Amino acid sequence: MMVGIQTITHFGDLALLIALASVVLVWLLWSRATIAAAWWVLAVVVCAGNTAILKIYFFACPLGDLRSPSGHTSLGTLVYGALAIAIAVQWQGWRRIVVIGVGVLFVSAIAGSRIVTGAHNGIEVVSGLIIGLSTLAVFAVFYLRHRASHVTLWPLLIAVISIVILLNDQEVHAETFLDQLSAFLHIHQSMCA
Repeated sequence: MMVGIQTITHFGDLALLIALASVVLVWLLWSRATIAAAWWVLAVVVCAGNTAILKIYFFACPLGDLRSPSGHTSLGTLVYGALAIAIAVQWQGWRRIVVIGVGVLFVSAIAGSRIVTGAHNGIEVVSGLIIGLSTLAVFAVFYLRHRASHVTLWPLLIAVISIVILLNDQEVHAETFLDQLSAFLHIHQSMCA
């Protein structure tokens, strides 16, 4: 069972999510949805940036059990949520419902896997979900307003499947770097209220 949980948690690894976010950007540009592409870049930067800033802050100033918002959860929610939205708006009926359900289930599984593996506690996962869902909501509003009317999903789906196969289990350890950055910048008790 632990191998399955590890496999699920690896879907939230930074290396994979950066590659998938790049694929979404290229697909949006290819689809001539340039305004949606700009909002996608902004959503990814805000999601990753807020997660990183909060990690640095909470490494120095833990707030109860909150030491590090889950980056797997925040960026995973944004990326996989955006993919689910992009696919769901192109399909109708039961296929749309299935895509949305699978997207919710997938994000929930990644979030839950962070708790099961002991990488994060519940409050850290919830904080990651809040960051991810808020940036996803903003992107979704602008994507739905500015998406291309006729898009081809197959290039997106093929690229996503290929990237997942190639990069799943390729880890980038951002938390260690952010913890060291916090220490280097001397962000400690002096900034904690």
